[in-house]
Amino acid sequence: MRISFKFLKPRLTSIIPTIIIFSLPILKERVRLPEGGYEIFRFRPIALIASYFQEQEWYPFFLMVGLFLFIYLAISLVIAIIKSQIKPS
Repeated sequence: MRISFKFLKPRLTSIIPTIIIFSLPILKERVRLPEGGYEIFRFRPIALIASYFQEQEWYPFFLMVGLFLFIYLAISLVIAIIKSQIKPS
């Protein structure tokens, strides 16, 4: 039995949802203010990856690339499962 990885090929049906999800403010940071209380900042991963690349901070840059690949893999897998369920037998 051979394992097929055809579902990982870059297609518009997997690239567009990945970019949309990567453009949403899904990362959150809670910062304690000096006078007390908290402030919550939300970040878009696509903006973080660009700023890490510009500042040449390689460790967080590759962490964000790993997040991008994980999101792409998850979306590709979900689309492959949906397509296999819809395909008439």
